Amino acid sequence: MKSGKSGLNNGTGCNIEGRWLQSTRIFILETGEQMEYQYPIDHTWSTDEIIDVVRFFECIEEAYEKGINREELLSAYRRFKEIVPGKADEKNLLNEFEEVSGYSSYKTVKAARESEENQRVKMK
Repeated sequence: MKSGKSGLNNGTGCNIEGRWLQSTRIFILETGEQMEYQYPIDHTWSTDEIIDVVRFFECIEEAYEKGINREELLSAYRRFKEIVPGKADEKNLLNEFEEVSGYSSYKTVKAARESEENQRVKMK
């Protein structure tokens, strides 16, 4: 898992690798060291869809870094599922995100679903 505080998000990228565009996330660790990874993005999505998918991944990061309101996370996930309705595509995106970030979207959404209303979701 990444430790430290998140830095800046360089926004959506235009670096096409096969089907996925990449959006970069830069982390500034407590040691001052920078780490970065890229969000998996489908180049066929609209700008608004890309923004919403990146927001979902940011919610997952927030759950690990400082905690997030359950409703905010589940709302972002519902929007993500509108954009990525297929199970196989969802699994591929979530696995790719976990591989580069160390954050499990599946476990985070599961924890949010199992938590009570108006609770914060904090992953370890």
